Amino acid sequence: MLISIIIINYNSERYIERCINSLLCQLNNETELIIVDDCSTDNGVEVIKRLIGVSNKNTKLICNQTNLGVAETRNIGIMSAIGEYLIFVDSDDYVTDDYVSTLTNSIKDSHSDILLFDFTLCDSNGSKKVQNPEFSSKEAYISALLQSRMHNSLWNKLIRRNLIIENDIFMPLSINMFEDKSICYKLFYYAKSVTNTKRNIYFYDTTNANSITRQNPKRHIAPALVLLDGVDSFFSDKTVSLLINDAIQINKVLICGLIALYGSEDIRTNEQFRFKNIPIRHFFKGGKIPLHYRLSALLYRYNCTLLLTAFHQVIKFLN
Repeated sequence: MLISIIIINYNSERYIERCINSLLCQLNNETELIIVDDCSTDNGVEVIKRLIGVSNKNTKLICNQTNLGVAETRNIGIMSAIGEYLIFVDSDDYVTDDYVSTLTNSIKDSHSDILLFDFTLCDSNGSKKVQNPEFSSKEAYISALLQSRMHNSLWNKLIRRNLIIENDIFMPLSINMFEDKSICYKLFYYAKSVTNTKRNIYFYDTTNANSITRQNPKRHIAPALVLLDGVDSFFSDKTVSLLINDAIQINKVLICGLIALYGSEDIRTNEQFRFKNIPIRHFFKGGKIPLHYRLSALLYRYNCTLLLTAFHQVIKFLN
């Protein structure tokens, strides 16, 4: 088996049929489709059974006995895959008619550890094509991922399965946000080769109101801290370049801004030690960080409590 395509389903009844149908017609002897349901409470599993029940293609449905969360459920998908390569498709997204053939042909040509492709972003304003940036070094990719200057999602990256298994790069079990970002930089660190196909073969649909990415930002704080600890731990015993060190600091600025804006007084007090050594230049350098995050992070980093409170009031007024 060459490619394993993995879908994690949780209460996606409204979208899952579109997602699966976009894939079923393309499956062949070199591809398998694995769907892992994480104890959905809607009728999504019945839809899945109906769709794959009439298919004689390589399909597999796994149903968790208890709700495990997206990270652990993805790990189950990884361990269940038999393909040399694997890729995730989000249950509320869908793919183009040449998705499988593009992945298959591109990976046979390149034999890369990671294969990138472009996508179409679909939101309430319509759709627009999004291109991956292309870099000449792994370090540049890692830097861009940590700074969120390129998409950290796993759904636009075909990955050699052994890259995950041999380097023990699994999702942190304690989070349901930033789980992709928590492993993407590690994958690129260990990858021997990366190929960017520049083909647009995926539709990223952000209109799902129940999506985790649309949760209250306060719920992003705990997983962001897990991400922060993971980055620090991973690079602690490695010699890093100035490029990657800058990216690590800019990632801290983003998380610092998140806590400054949405953290409770206790959280801000307890977590401030993590950010006290961020050099001031990184608050204004690189990264895809909104201005109000940067300013809030700067005020928080330098313990300007009154100014931070006043800035919060300004933001509320403008919103």
